[in-house]
This record gives sequence, structure tokens and C-alpha cells, in this order.
Amino acid sequence: MAKKKRKNLKFDKLKKKHKEADNKFIRRFAWNYFLCMAAFFCLIKIKFIQDIIDINGLYTEYIVVLASKIIGFTGLPCAYQGSLLKLPTITLNVKFGCNGLEVAMIFLIALLVYPASWKKKFIGISLGLIFLQFINLIRIAGLAYAGEYYKSMFNLLHFYVGQGIMFVFVLFAILFYLNFEEGFSKNLQKNKIVISLSIFAVSFVLFLALWLQVKDSYNKGLAYMASHITAFVKDVRFESIEGEKESLTVFFYIHKPGNKGKAQMGMEGVGVYTRSTPLIFGIFGGLFFFIKRRKRAYLEGVLILVLIHLLYFATSEIMGLSTIMAKEGIENTTGFWMWFWNFLVDFAIWLVPFFVGGVTFFRFSEFSLSNQPGQLNQLSRKQ
Repeated sequence: MAKKKRKNLKFDKLKKKHKEADNKFIRRFAWNYFLCMAAFFCLIKIKFIQDIIDINGLYTEYIVVLASKIIGFTGLPCAYQGSLLKLPTITLNVKFGCNGLEVAMIFLIALLVYPASWKKKFIGISLGLIFLQFINLIRIAGLAYAGEYYKSMFNLLHFYVGQGIMFVFVLFAILFYLNFEEGFSKNLQKNKIVISLSIFAVSFVLFLALWLQVKDSYNKGLAYMASHITAFVKDVRFESIEGEKESLTVFFYIHKPGNKGKAQMGMEGVGVYTRSTPLIFGIFGGLFFFIKRRKRAYLEGVLILVLIHLLYFATSEIMGLSTIMAKEGIENTTGFWMWFWNFLVDFAIWLVPFFVGGVTFFRFSEFSLSNQPGQLNQLSRKQ
């Protein structure tokens, strides 16, 4: 009995040790990834760097040329100029987010900061980037064809389906790389990935159908909560919200000394910044076989998503109200809120699906030693 108790105590200590190691790895990976992604955004967003070398501009021109050639193969006349693809009845402007650069950087940085040999990193990065850009070029060509012949479906395909395709491929390209990496090949079977892709597709379609019905109510609810946060931060009184669907107007009452009265602020295209929601729920479905403690994982993922959306809405309102108050001479500057809002715009649109999916995967992955009692039993016997 005492021997069994000592063995259980030893096992518990070993499990705690591996759990601490897992948490340390996750923190180190997340921190390194955040720093590298921040450096990437500085390279493409800071003006004086753009004056030296416009990475996004050069990359976009390269993608536009290739996309025009692929579109031409379909028999659809296509000319290009800068970031523009000119078709007979529509012109597409290929911007950051559409050119595939952010997807390439998400994949590239993930492989660079993940511990592995440089040989495996080189093979994974080379094959992965070629694969992802091939998919992106097909996506652009498909959107061009839809814009020319199926205009009523263009926004749905552009904002939801096209984005979903790119993010699911980058997420599962990373999973394929983990399968390639030594130590994971025994746990990450290829049939799981095939099944997960199927689950993602079904989940994405179902949640997209649901999202199209509830998105306006969700966005208005977020705007309502964000307005109360804004009123607290700016020391004003929230009055009301008017408008429907993509266009909302928020009313505040400013009661500063010498300046009293209503201030109204318009919020246009609010759905753009929450449109990745069905994609994220699709990713949750695709990760089903790769995570443990699924109930907690999904609850945490949804909470993180809602908090990010709420932060964006609140920052947007605070920036808009700060601009109004600066014009009235109540405040001096809106620099911080403008910078923070611009950061959140890119983050909310392009990086949230990978961020939420990545956090869920690395926190609750079945590859974690603390989530694998079988491996811990083997290790405890070796001790």
C-alpha cells in the first residue's frame, strides 16, 4: 500500500513537472510569435520603412501579375496595373489581406519560432509557402470569375468563403508540419487531418448560415456594451444607438465644463470586423480531434473572441469621440487611440482566426505531455 502511494506521489510530481514545462513552452512560443508578428507589421506599416522598401507593395504587384495570368487561362480578359486587376465589368483592388502576405507571414513565423531543426524548417517553409500562395492565386481567380458572372454572390464569397479557405489551409498546413516534425508523427495520423478538414467544412457552412441570421443583432449588442465602456472612459453619458445592419449611429451627451450637448458618431461597416466568427467556429470544429478538455477549450475560445470584438468596438467609439472632443477643444490629441484602433483593424480582420485557433490548440493540444497519461505512465516507469 505504501509502495503504491509512493508511486502515485511520484507520478503526480512527474505530471506537475511536465505541465509546468508545457506552460513554459506555450508562453515562450506565444511571446516569440507576438514579437515577430509585431516586427512584421512594423516592416509593412511604418512609413519611413515603406519609403525605403515597400514590402507589401512589391509583394502585391507580384501576386497581381501571377493572378492575371491564371485568370487569362480561363478565357476571361484581364489586365493589371499596380494592385488593380481590370476585368470587362469589374476592377479588383488587391490589398493587404487579399494578396496572401499575412497568411504567408502567419505560417512563416509559426515555423520559425517553433523549435525544430533548420533543415526541417527550410523544407516546411519552402513547400508551405508555395502551397499557400497557389491556393491564394486560385482564390483570387475564383473571386474575379464570381465578380464578373455572379455579382450577387461576390460579397459572400469574398468576405466569408474566400477568407475561410485561406485560414483553414494555413492552420492545417501548420498541423501537417507538426506531423512532419519528429515526435508528432505517431500521434497526428493523416486520417485525422482528412476528417478534421471535413468537420471544418461542415461546421463552417452551418455556422455561416447561422451567422448571417444573427450577425446584425450581435454587432448591435457589442456596440451597446462598447458604448457604456466608452462613456466610462471618456466621462460622458451614453444616450442611444440608432440604425440597423452595417450602419450604426451612437449618441453621447458631453457634460464637460463650458461644453455641453449631444455628440453623434457614425459606425459604418461594423460587420467587417466580426465577419471571421463563422470561420473561427469552423476552426473549433476542425480541432476537435487534436484537443482535450474540449468544453473548457471552446468556452475559453468564445470568450477570447467576444472580448477581442468588444475591444475593437470600444476602441472605435473612443477614437471617434476623442476626435469630436479634440475638434471642440475639449481634448488636445487623439494620437494613441488612432494608433491603437489602426492596430486593432488589422488584428481583428486578419489575425483573430489564427490567434484564437492557435491559443486553443496550444493550450489544449493532445500533444501536451500533461494531457497524455499514457506517456506519463511510461516515463514514470523509466524513472
